[in-house]
Amino acid sequence: MKVRNLGFIISLLVIGASVVGMIAGVAQMSQSVEELAVEMTKSQADVILASANVENEASVTVPILYYDQKMDDCVDLYSSVAHVADGRQFEWSECGYQNFVLEEEIVGGELSSEFLPVAVGGEVMTNRGIKYDFSRWFSQVDGKSKSYGSTINLIYDAKTASLKYENNAFYPLDALTMSATEGEWMPRNESVNNDGHNHLFTANLGVPIQVLMNGSERFEITADDDTWVFVDNKLVIDLGGIHEAMKAAFEIRNTGEVYSGINGNFAFAGVKLEEGGSAVIRVYHADRDSGTDSVFNIALVNMVPNITNTTIANVSEPSDGMEIAYDPSNPSYVAPLGESLTVKPNRGRALKTAVTVQVMVVGVFAVVAILAVSVGLRAWKKR
Repeated sequence: MKVRNLGFIISLLVIGASVVGMIAGVAQMSQSVEELAVEMTKSQADVILASANVENEASVTVPILYYDQKMDDCVDLYSSVAHVADGRQFEWSECGYQNFVLEEEIVGGELSSEFLPVAVGGEVMTNRGIKYDFSRWFSQVDGKSKSYGSTINLIYDAKTASLKYENNAFYPLDALTMSATEGEWMPRNESVNNDGHNHLFTANLGVPIQVLMNGSERFEITADDDTWVFVDNKLVIDLGGIHEAMKAAFEIRNTGEVYSGINGNFAFAGVKLEEGGSAVIRVYHADRDSGTDSVFNIALVNMVPNITNTTIANVSEPSDGMEIAYDPSNPSYVAPLGESLTVKPNRGRALKTAVTVQVMVVGVFAVVAILAVSVGLRAWKKR
């Protein structure tokens, strides 16, 4: 008799717990359905946002300009001031100079009228003379640098709502072969370094974004050597100098203020953006010494970049029909928002998954409750 009573009591407890679980599950499901309805309304209202529901691991093509740099002669920089003025900048380890340090303020705080960094000079050995010959870094200069248009692909990671490019062996110009018919220009006429890679190059890319000011927008970069990131043509990340891979980031706060820093030490970068407006993230990067690896990783977290299906100069075979609305060979041009599509994190898909899971949870509780009622009735009849 006691055992039967115990079975009945247990059944009642299970039924109660199941009912509570179902009520909580239905409440959560109701909230998720409401959020999903709001999200789907947003998507339907923005007809132009054809790429709003980006699938996980989808890619967005980013145009990029590389400049292959000729190795400078290994002159004795201590012997004459003239040698410093000659501005040797590319290749140091093979010349017996190794001074791998972060050096800020090699470039000024604003881009030039041509949307290029402006050299203000450097103090350590590897940066002496930069301002005398800096034009070759991001422009084609006969006998010193040559440009090559290419692309990289940002891969969408749905879990972190970010577009990422990760390359810890970043040697985009290894495959270059130049013939003697190209005159004096021989981009590494010393071939490549002993490790088989072309270390001497620079790169220029840009990503236009819409400014949400929701407090979650973040740009991350890990790179070596010199790397500068500008927002609204103002310097926000300064990783100048020849150094090992270093990580930096900037965030757009909900006030529109841009905070940036290295290793998580953030400070106001002197840039304030307007909500609903747009901005261009411009990245300038150099690998100018064979003594370090070449790393280049970027991530746009919770950012809304502008993309276009229009073919951009120097870009061929765009990936997945989506490419960034920016032309590094003509940085004054950025496709207007009205001519662009927008890549947004796919919250709708995530909410659909959440609702499905919640329906299943409620269903499980319902089945358990039904079984508990059945067991309880049998126990009641046998009392």
